[in-house]
Amino acid sequence: VSESHWLLSLLSQKEFLYTLLLPFFIAFSYGIYLRASGFIGVPGGLILGLAGGVACYVTVDLIRVRLKIDDSLDVFAVHGVGGILGSLLVAYLALPAFGGLGLADGVTAGSQFMVQLASVAITVLWTGIASYVILKVIGAVIGLRVDQQDEIEGLDLSQHGERGYHNG
Repeated sequence: VSESHWLLSLLSQKEFLYTLLLPFFIAFSYGIYLRASGFIGVPGGLILGLAGGVACYVTVDLIRVRLKIDDSLDVFAVHGVGGILGSLLVAYLALPAFGGLGLADGVTAGSQFMVQLASVAITVLWTGIASYVILKVIGAVIGLRVDQQDEIEGLDLSQHGERGYHNG
């Protein structure tokens, strides 16, 4: 079997396309189109897109396939990991060498990276604490899970009274 035949066979599998390749391209496009809120240039955007695509791809595989955690729409794997990576890399990719706008006078890439790292750590801590409190309140008031029969029937129908997919 030639390598090209193997690659075409892999790319034709829906599971591969939907579960692994799609998050890569979403993260890649974020890196290219958003380009760290206008502070980095096209070369930096390409680097960020490739790095984000690879990091998010690996994280989707880790969370969904290996750990078997149900991360709806791969929100953390793509947006969380991609956002953290972008926040950290902007300290270096904003340099004129990568087509960026540069940093403020007297600021080095290393010192800006530490600011970005502290910001990411504070955000992750705040989000974790706030999510924990919100989940505890919701769990105490209405509960976090539907009953097993509603889950088997499907949440679209049992909770919203409509079908999410019309396949025929």
